[in-house]
Amino acid sequence: VYSKMYDQIDFPTLKVLEVELKPYNEGPDNHGFEEENIYFVDKNHVYVNSYMCEFSIVSGANPNTFQVTDVAKGFGTDGDRDFWYSDVLPYRLRDAETINDQYVRVNNRIYCGYLTQVECDTDTFEIIHPRVSNIARDKNHVFFKNDIIEGADAATFQFLEACVAQDRPYYSDGDIDFYASDNKRAYFVSTPFLIKPINTKSLANFHFKIIDDEGFAFDDQYVYTRGRRKKRNLL
Repeated sequence: VYSKMYDQIDFPTLKVLEVELKPYNEGPDNHGFEEENIYFVDKNHVYVNSYMCEFSIVSGANPNTFQVTDVAKGFGTDGDRDFWYSDVLPYRLRDAETINDQYVRVNNRIYCGYLTQVECDTDTFEIIHPRVSNIARDKNHVFFKNDIIEGADAATFQFLEACVAQDRPYYSDGDIDFYASDNKRAYFVSTPFLIKPINTKSLANFHFKIIDDEGFAFDDQYVYTRGRRKKRNLL
């Protein structure tokens, strides 16, 4: 199944180094796996195949000394450098302080996704709400992952309480879809993909409701489903 790498692999010395498989927990048969991390090593390279990356050479890793330090999180080391899945980290893991599953603090720098430095004021950097792990701010900007959300006001940006409250009811895609606002605009946030500004004329009345297990935002004129608006009387 890894035929694209056949010219790289030394088959006589190839062996499985470590495996993590998480089987499906739904349905009567439980066939297949929802997540997998598999490390291989030969005399020349370390390889990883994962739900986080395709079958790849772990960049620059020494196959003679490489160890998987946390297979579930994709961390490894060869003693001189540390790795996250197939990428070498720009710092040592021992120096990293975990902020959440998206961000780490290393000395006076913030990294998103372990690899990309966020150009921010590290002293004031914070996660805005724990339910939404990849939206953050400092004293100057609001960030989606490592990108500045242009025009967002850091001082007033907040998520609508009805869609992030700890005790709020279930709604479809409630783990990834949220609404927020600042003093200028409203926003739809789909955490894996995008943040979309909503230029409502009634920002003060922008609010969120759960109806029949679906999440909707409202202003005086429109209802919004996954950020798309339609006249309120069409709901």
